Amino acid sequence: MGIFKLRTKLAALTVLVLSGCASTYWQQDPAWVGYKPTQISVVEKDDPSQFCSAAPQSVWGCAIRQRETNHCIVFVKSRLPYEAYNCTMTHEVRHCFGQQHDAFNAVPHYAIDCGNGELYTASVQAGR
Repeated sequence: MGIFKLRTKLAALTVLVLSGCASTYWQQDPAWVGYKPTQISVVEKDDPSQFCSAAPQSVWGCAIRQRETNHCIVFVKSRLPYEAYNCTMTHEVRHCFGQQHDAFNAVPHYAIDCGNGELYTASVQAGR
């Protein structure tokens, strides 16, 4: 088998494995089925963790759904690079609409599923 064919097969296998993981990452939270906020607010904070007590491992942000006011507040870390900010916002807005994930919930993590099929890995700059 030539090196090109081997690389092609490895690339195809990688895509299959990653796409399988991505398809099960997001799930509908049964408690929030059909929830569609009429307002989404974005609040930037140097340290969003104090507002994200339900997700203490969160490094860049969280979404707080408020059923009684049909409002979702997204807290996001201030001064993130554009790509990290964009990914975090897409991820958190997905939470606003009742989506959840269990992957990495118990530990801090420096890669994030953007919620649109992309995975963003933090740079040193983004972690500051």
